[in-house]
Amino acid sequence: VQERAGCLCCKTCLVFYLFCHVQNPVTGLLSAGTDHKDAWVRDNVYSILAVWGLGMAYRKNADRDEDKAKAYELEQGVVKLFGEFLLKCFTFEICGAFQVDKVEKFKRTQSTKDCLHAKYNSATCATVVGDDQWGHLQVDATSLYLLFLAQMTASGK
Repeated sequence: VQERAGCLCCKTCLVFYLFCHVQNPVTGLLSAGTDHKDAWVRDNVYSILAVWGLGMAYRKNADRDEDKAKAYELEQGVVKLFGEFLLKCFTFEICGAFQVDKVEKFKRTQSTKDCLHAKYNSATCATVVGDDQWGHLQVDATSLYLLFLAQMTASGK
């Protein structure tokens, strides 16, 4: 048990270190690196999954109050990150314009101009390229987000 706790502690430190260097403190979005300003949906989902996995591991192996507290902290971080990501990128665009209209239009036209964006500015949550400048759908990124949102909801945290 002690060996598992040490291993989890090392992984937790690594995740927190990485988040501190690439996460925007205002928006919560994770950029592609320290020298990039753009945040990809797919990268953010996978990064949040690392935190979720650690939270689940701490919850499973929590024999001390300290481990239970760490599990709770990690799980709440996931809720915050996924919730902010949903609100900032999928619900709103620049100036608070809802993307719901865009989704409805995409259902009718199935045009790449009407699909959700897969990359945002990590500081402003603004789209990085215009609707007519993006050549592919990136539906996998949106699908990945929805799949793991459902899985996290089903797990209870």
